[in-house]
Amino acid sequence: MLSSKAIYLEMLGRNMDAKIVLDELWKYSPSPLVPVVLSAYEAKTSVLIQFRLYEEALLVANEGLDIAINNKFLDRVLELWTLLGKTYLLLNNYDKAEECLYYALDLRVPVKRLKRESLVIATYTELAKLYHKIGEYRKSEEYFHKALATGEITNNSRRHVEALHEYEKTLIMWNRPKDAVLHLSLADKLCDESKFIRKREEVLFDLSNAYLQFDMKMHIKILERKHQIQLILKQEEVEGGVTMRVGDPPEGG
Repeated sequence: MLSSKAIYLEMLGRNMDAKIVLDELWKYSPSPLVPVVLSAYEAKTSVLIQFRLYEEALLVANEGLDIAINNKFLDRVLELWTLLGKTYLLLNNYDKAEECLYYALDLRVPVKRLKRESLVIATYTELAKLYHKIGEYRKSEEYFHKALATGEITNNSRRHVEALHEYEKTLIMWNRPKDAVLHLSLADKLCDESKFIRKREEVLFDLSNAYLQFDMKMHIKILERKHQIQLILKQEEVEGGVTMRVGDPPEGG
């Protein structure tokens, strides 16, 4: 099924391949299965964001949001409001971003009853990034802490790693490299345990740069570890294969 293939490729970080599959999928009539349709809308929105096609991402996310609301899929509504907030944040429309993200947070309690509390990790993370951008650093750190606390008590390593990685980037901007190393080390551990190979390469790159500011020996050690990951990825490309366990079991992200 094209939608499943696209979602899988998006999870792998193979955004160009995912975009090709999603463009092909959009030529055909949508699946009668609403969850499948909504997963495709979420994946396409995420891929469009990666390609900086923000206006198109807004259109796709809003279409998906209408379907999710009409069919009362609250978890998908939360996810799509979060993606809209993320897109507006990238467009520097901070008021709209905040509005969308708080709409998503309003759904936290009913979604928690559906045992999908991990979805809100991304919402907290985007709010943290928003408040950093507008200079409200205390609120930014508060929402990062909420994202990480939720990551610790839920079983979604993929979202937890993303929150840790975004927090690290902000800590570096706050000139706190030792705190950044602490969180990146946990992200590296989670990537290793869950076999997030491509994401681990990104994490190790930032971890080596953080160590560069105060510990040259560890900087070199992490670069060596990153080199080993790069060799694994190159070997996979040569063999035409991929690491199968690339993320948490599909749950809409």
